[in-house]
Amino acid sequence: MARETPLQHHSKIQDGAQSIHRAMAIIRIVAEHNYAGVKLSKVARDVQLPSSTTHRMLSVLVEEGMLSYDAMAKRYHLGISLARLGLEARQYELRHAYRDILERIARHTEDTAYLLMQSGYDVLCVDRVVDSTPIQVLTFDVGKRRPLGVGPGSLAILASLPQEEMQRILRHNARRYAGFVGFGPDDMQRMIDTYRRQGYIVNSVTPYTMGVGVALHDKAGKLVGAMSVNAIVSKMDEKRQQEIAHLIRSEISGGRI
Repeated sequence: MARETPLQHHSKIQDGAQSIHRAMAIIRIVAEHNYAGVKLSKVARDVQLPSSTTHRMLSVLVEEGMLSYDAMAKRYHLGISLARLGLEARQYELRHAYRDILERIARHTEDTAYLLMQSGYDVLCVDRVVDSTPIQVLTFDVGKRRPLGVGPGSLAILASLPQEEMQRILRHNARRYAGFVGFGPDDMQRMIDTYRRQGYIVNSVTPYTMGVGVALHDKAGKLVGAMSVNAIVSKMDEKRQQEIAHLIRSEISGGRI
């Protein structure tokens, strides 16, 4: 078998790079029309490739989960794998941006501080800082998920969402909430109303702990996540709850991304 020449090798590298550029261009086009979806003919026209070539590239992107295809409407949308990659990138961006603040809050309160973000119908624990308190409250591990609305930071995120989205999440998670004490339909609505009235929420996932949660917004006012501080119940009288809420709000106001 004849060996590949340097020129042939270089040509293959160029072809591979060009394919990547084309795939990225296709993803960007689909992203621009993601809400309604986009048809093959539109993608091919915008990327300036033959329909057959575009279809092959779209099919591979669908197989990899980067895109999804609605066979009934014959339209392409962004895929779940792409959404997951975006979530991972956002997760580490958020962790980097708020790590110093999280450490200061944990050090000042001498308790456990959490950084959370929404992930679909769930809340994701992005980061956690544990102070040197003898009794450490570790109710949520980094990388773990819960139904959105369960826990103080999680509830702060839910209560800060637009009403229609919030109601959709409440309906979707209704059966999941039943597995947690104090998170029934009436409890959820009461806590949401409380958060919207006072700007923070106090609740607990376990009988022996209590947490204070506040939502995080970026400089443009967009909801990006939440912070919470959890401690044993005996440390969380009403005055301290208010102090912690004030501390979190004052810290995050100067550190928005």
